[in-house]
Amino acid sequence: MKLRPKWKGYLIGVLAVAFLVSGGICIQQNIQAAMLSHQFNQTSKELENDQKNLEQLEQQTGQYQQEHQEEIQKGKSNQEAYKTWKEKFDQTQQKL
Repeated sequence: MKLRPKWKGYLIGVLAVAFLVSGGICIQQNIQAAMLSHQFNQTSKELENDQKNLEQLEQQTGQYQQEHQEEIQKGKSNQEAYKTWKEKFDQTQQKL
């Protein structure tokens, strides 16, 4: 089957447009993938920092609870010991 020269031009034009559109879609998808990858990496770093802060807070809270029990054993009232514990706990939270 032989095409007229006029139809050959149209066919080449249609193929060129299809090629450009598919290339544009690929580029757009690569950009979206890069953005998602960046967001994932950023979220991972934030989660690591949050995990470290949580571990530090848990460790210090345990230490403060132990000190709280020691103060009660030394004869302080529960309310006074709690007040000391709460002050230390609040200071730690503000640091994080």
